[in-house]
Amino acid sequence: MSLIGQTADSDQVKTCSKCGEEKPLVAFRQAPRYKLGVRGQCKICETVASSKWAKENKERRSDIRKRSYYKHHEANLAYKKKYDEENRDRNVKYSRQWRAANPDKNAQQEARRRATKREQTPELTAEEQQRIQDIYWLAKDLRAVTGEEYHVDHIIPLAKGGLHHPDNLQVLPADLNLKKGAKV
Repeated sequence: MSLIGQTADSDQVKTCSKCGEEKPLVAFRQAPRYKLGVRGQCKICETVASSKWAKENKERRSDIRKRSYYKHHEANLAYKKKYDEENRDRNVKYSRQWRAANPDKNAQQEARRRATKREQTPELTAEEQQRIQDIYWLAKDLRAVTGEEYHVDHIIPLAKGGLHHPDNLQVLPADLNLKKGAKV
């Protein structure tokens, strides 16, 4: 007889193989291949043994966790990328709603982004600074002439280690820049 369908007030008991006490079946973890459909040790004894093993085998436990992480890491990244691509419109809508509802948190994120940008700005000559200013003016002029929104984009995104340098800047229509995101 298995544990499935039984309640806590069941009169069926089992003796724990570790502590030797008789306990109701609900005090044991389910395991269909074992006798009565439950494991040999009660939940308490299993927890104590597991904690003891973890303390005695910290390095081995760490290695096991790392192997498991790296084994599944690539698959998880691929799944997340596919999910994000399939739900781009939903994610953009949610992000806009969140920014509208949390202006203070949004301002903090933007401040951190600007700080990152400053840290990734190399020493610029006066000519390079003027080129950057010209690029931003070009985006503004295109917006005025065409009526469409234009953004100054980092070809290699700041998030990917790109620099805030005129050789890494380009003017893009806003919809293309937003679609590009932090991609190269």
